[in-house]
Amino acid sequence: MKSIRDRYLTDATFHAVVTSMRALISGAQLTPSEVREAAMLACIIEEEHRPFNPASVYESGLCCMARHASDQRRGGSAPPCNCPCHEIKS
Repeated sequence: MKSIRDRYLTDATFHAVVTSMRALISGAQLTPSEVREAAMLACIIEEEHRPFNPASVYESGLCCMARHASDQRRGGSAPPCNCPCHEIKS
């Protein structure tokens, strides 16, 4: 796997993003922390605007996985799940 520096040197788009961010930092318009926060917020907003396909989550079993894992850590066995994944699969 390439290091971040290798990617900076070989990927023109990544290089342009890093250069833009450096310009904001060096121009004293944003601090490094603010750039990190802005990058995270951009990712969060992008994820929020992506279409959600609940069938893919239900088919993968991810909807129940956390509940079952939590119950097993407490030493119990999870009761039958009432989430929509079971309706879709049936």
